[in-house]
Order: sequence, then structure tokens, then C-alpha cells
Amino acid sequence: MAKQPDLTESPTPSATALAAQAGLGQWSGWTFVPYRGLGYKKWKDCRLYLYAGGVVITDNRVGFEITRDWANTRVLEYRRTINGSTKDARYTLIDPAGVGVSIGPGGRTFLKGDKQMHGITEVLSGAPFLYPGDWGNYIQDGITKTQLPSVLARIERGESVRFGAFTADRHGVTGRKRTAA
Repeated sequence: MAKQPDLTESPTPSATALAAQAGLGQWSGWTFVPYRGLGYKKWKDCRLYLYAGGVVITDNRVGFEITRDWANTRVLEYRRTINGSTKDARYTLIDPAGVGVSIGPGGRTFLKGDKQMHGITEVLSGAPFLYPGDWGNYIQDGITKTQLPSVLARIERGESVRFGAFTADRHGVTGRKRTAA
């Protein structure tokens, strides 16, 4: 039986400094590592560190360390489930400049139209981290808890709020061809 990864591996000094600089707050105590095995060796030194206010993603194969904070990050999720369990998932965390980093074991390719619709200028391919159902839910919850109050306040003031191809306002949600009230 393969050894289970240590999910409590402390962040590196550089990841800790990046998190502090970005104001991400306390480390959650969770660090995720990539899948192990044939074909995954190139990802072995990559890490996903979860913080109270965001994430730090390190990828030593191409030399990037990226932060994403809950207040300014958009997330696109591709999740495949089998019998109610997450089989694989790919999350793309997009910063205000439109730079996305895709992480997780699932496959998701953005076509030119997808990138335009979501305001994506560039997509970096990150590691296939283990347990996407756990860290993916943590990311979704963090972003929702942080951004939802201000989004609801904007709608209550009569503003429209865009979510990719959808617009929400006081009257409902409008897509490309339909409106739901």
C-alpha cells in the first residue's frame, strides 16, 4: 500500500512570505501535493497551501509561486462525479488581470470563445493535486463567503452583476438566450 501524503506539511518560507504579502491570514493547516506515480514525477515538488484568505500555489518545474485571495479571485470549476463522488476536478483561479492558473487532476481546455467570455488573458497549467473534492470545496466556500455579501448588496441597489455568460439583477438571471426570474 502506498504511503499517504502528509497534508499538514508546513509552507515553505517563500510561500509564507507570499501569503503574508498578499494578506492571506493564517495557514489552514492543509497542504496538498500532486498525484504520485508514473507520469506525475514532474509535479512532485508542487504544493497547494490553503490559507484563511486565499491560496498559495507553487510549481517548481516552471518556477512560479502564485497567490490568489478570496476577495479578488474568480473560479471556474470542471468537476466529474461518479456515483456522487468526485472522480476528478480542475479549477481555474483567475486574478483581476485575467491570468488563470488551472489546478487539479481533471481536464479542461479553454477555447478562444471561453477565454473571451470569462475575461481570461492567459492560463497557466498547475499540478494535479490530490483530493480535489476537499481543497476545491474550501476554495469555493472561501470565495463565496467573501464575495457574496457585496454581490447581493450590489443587486439590492439595482445594479447588474456579471458571472461569465450570465447576468444577475433584481429581476432574475439572464443567459445568452433565456431569463429566469
